[in-house]
Amino acid sequence: MELGGLSSDQKINGVFEAFGYSIPVGKDGRRMWPRKFKQEMGKRMKAGTLSINEVMRECHISDKLVYSWRKQFADGKQSSSKSKRPKFSEVQIEGAPKQHRSIELSWRGVELKLDGDFPVESLAILVKQLGTTR
Repeated sequence: MELGGLSSDQKINGVFEAFGYSIPVGKDGRRMWPRKFKQEMGKRMKAGTLSINEVMRECHISDKLVYSWRKQFADGKQSSSKSKRPKFSEVQIEGAPKQHRSIELSWRGVELKLDGDFPVESLAILVKQLGTTR
């Protein structure tokens, strides 16, 4: 199959067919599952018209990924707990005069104590990284 001349096609090496959908395959061999496809698979699994094993076999993917699709897209929309996470967290620094202030972070058993003048940009990156660890 010949691909069109879109700039995004430069990343695509071929197409994988599954359940009547054409799934783009990157130059690295990874399939790029469209959101619409995952939503449809989740909806079909929830309705019982498609089993987890059928999706695993047809798509050549792990049960973990199939369960993820079923959980996230069962109602036809993304319903991941990730999308319900707050996008902003307020950090308040209270207490002693500025020269003695510190920032204390605690996340799942990890505790950090930083100088009060720690760069805000770096703090935001650090907090974001802590939020993505399990």
